[in-house]
Order: sequence, then structure tokens, then C-alpha cells
Amino acid sequence: MAEAGDGVPEAGDGVPGPDRSERALRGIVVGSVAVGCVTIAWMLVGVAGLSLCGVGGCSGAGYGAERDVSGGVAYLGLAVLVGAFPAALVPWHRRTSVRLCAAVACSVLVVGGTALLRSA
Repeated sequence: MAEAGDGVPEAGDGVPGPDRSERALRGIVVGSVAVGCVTIAWMLVGVAGLSLCGVGGCSGAGYGAERDVSGGVAYLGLAVLVGAFPAALVPWHRRTSVRLCAAVACSVLVVGGTALLRSA
């Protein structure tokens, strides 16, 4: 147990820290950025689907399937980066490289799964 005057800060010792309103505002901003990035990534997957398969789907109806896939792949790559951005910002691990790798891996799974579901 810490005794008074032993150098261990106790509650109310004037140790500076963010107050509740600052933490709440920070949480709202981080949440808004995360929702915005995920929404943009989902929209990019939709654009990639249109780019790869045309308006009528991959069956060839409508405008037909596109044979040049570079645009669709670029949209999917951008969706992965945008989707990984909020997860890489949250400091859940002290090494940035670990956060970046985990965020990109999760984003690849989510974007790839969404792209597969949308193409079916």
C-alpha cells in the first residue's frame, strides 16, 4: 500500500490527464473517422465490381464484362488501404509495424469477402 509522500501519485494529487469531455470528443472523432473510412472502402468495392463486371453483372448482360481488370484491382487496393487506415491508428500495440500488418491483413479479408459476396 502506498503511503502519503512516498512519490506514488494518488487520485487528486494534481496529476494532469485528459478530462472526460476531451476523451469523449476523441472517441467521437475516432469513431467518425472509422465509420467514414469503412463506408468509403465499401463504396470502392462497389465501384470495383462495376469496373470489373459492368452494369449487368459478370454474365455479359448490359454493358458486358470488362477485359481490362487493372481499374478494378486498383479500386480494390485502394479499398484495402482506406479500410486499414482506422485500425492502424488505434494504439493497441506498441509497434507500428505490427499494427499496420494486422490492419492490412484484416482489411484484405473484409474487402476480399465483400468483393466475393457482391460478385455472386
